[in-house]
Order: sequence, then C-alpha cells, then structure tokens
Amino acid sequence: MVYGEYLRDRHSFGRILEGEFGITGGGLSRRLVVTPLPLEEVLVGFEELLTREGIEYKWIRPRDPILGLGKGSLRILLDGSFYYVLFIGRGAVEAVDRAWIIGHDPGVEEVLFIGTAASLKRGLQAGSCNIPIYTLNIGDPSLVYAGLPNGLPIADRGLAHRVSRIAEDLGCGVASVLHASIPYFYIETRRFLEYLSSVGVHTIDMELAYVLRMLDAMGKRAAGLLVVEDSPLHGIEYMSRGYEEVRDAIDETKRILSSVILEFLHSK
Repeated sequence: MVYGEYLRDRHSFGRILEGEFGITGGGLSRRLVVTPLPLEEVLVGFEELLTREGIEYKWIRPRDPILGLGKGSLRILLDGSFYYVLFIGRGAVEAVDRAWIIGHDPGVEEVLFIGTAASLKRGLQAGSCNIPIYTLNIGDPSLVYAGLPNGLPIADRGLAHRVSRIAEDLGCGVASVLHASIPYFYIETRRFLEYLSSVGVHTIDMELAYVLRMLDAMGKRAAGLLVVEDSPLHGIEYMSRGYEEVRDAIDETKRILSSVILEFLHSK
C-alpha cells in the first residue's frame, strides 16, 4: 500500500478524509480551522456559543483511533455551507502529515491554525496571543516531502492581519512577534531556549512553523494564532500572582477564541 499515491486519486482521497478526519460525502471547506490540541481543550465554551447562536454543528470522528482521542473534530453549518474545525494530531510529524493532506484539496483556500505557545520573553503574559508573520522551522519534518520548494515559513499577511483585527475587536491582547517551532520536547534545554530568546524569538511551540511552510508551499493562505500558556525561562510566578489566575486568564482567552473562529469562518 503506497499511501502517498492515494492523494492523487479523488476517490481514494475521499477515503483518506474519512479515515483521518471523519469527513464523508465530499471534500474539505474553502476555509478551515486546524489545531494540534483536542478541541474541547483549546476552545473553551465553543459548543455553548454555537448553541446560543443557533448554529448547527456535529462532532465527527476519524477511523484512526489515535486521532479519535477526545471528541474529534467539528463540522459547522454556516450560511448553507459546511466548515470544519479539525484536530490534526499533536507534534510536528502528525500535524505536517495532516497539513499535506489538506494542501492536496483544491477547494481549500484559507487555513487558520489555533494552538498554544510558551513565552521566552517577559513582555508576553499568560492569556495573550501571538499571530506571527515570521517563524523559524527548527528540524523541519516538512523538508522531506517531495516536490515542495524550500523556503522560510511565513504566514499570509492579509489573513494574519484580518485575524488580528478580529481578535483585538473581541478583546484579545495580540502581538505579532517572531516565533519558532521545535519538533521535540527534550531538546528544549535552558541554554537552547536562552539562545533562541537572544536572537529575538518570543514564543515557541511544536507545530506552527512546519504547518505554515507546508500550506504556503502548496498554495494555501495560512496563519496561526497562539495562546501563551507558560514561560519556561521565567517561571509561572512571573506571569501572574498565582496558578489560578494564570488558568483564568488562559481560559478567558480561549473563550474569546471561539468567537474569533466564528468571525473568521464568516468573514468575506
């Protein structure tokens, strides 16, 4: 079984969408939201918001038991069209493989990545957001995919600015500063993180830069919104007076993210 060849056949591609995301009866939507975190973890109060707004939605689960962790992904009906909020798996390899699939759907135009990040600088507090234009792709697993041009992962400026305006209007504290993605947990030594901070990196995660590079190279407009959850160099005590206040700030931002997603999917 040569999995990569399935992407070139429309019938087989439909089977891939069902197996990886639980999507049946067609392709992906022209505008997507993707996240490497279980949806119920990153989008606080999203179901309640959809119900309150009278928006029809359905949880969908893939055949893959690993991607089926948590509730799965969401299919949302807006203005007579279906849109998807997809769980793409944790870590660089899982997320990049799903981005490769998404990039092969000709109907997809825009992708918004929602995730969490750690701050390396004292200026970004818990619950604030980074919507970076420039990112660094350290140890990039997307480089092994054949046929992709080599280049730095850069967000689509128009999309990033549009999402920034939406988030700010809804009450998010938004920055747009240099971000780096690191594919493995245990290469994150203090010395390494201090070096990244010294060259201007403000936030880090495990997926965004690789997903941006993949989707940009495949002709999709993509941007990322990251919620700051911790500060490995400065400690949790720097970010607030206590753990409960940190969690409250983060959860409040995640509630706002639910509205950001709806505005993004509705935007023209």
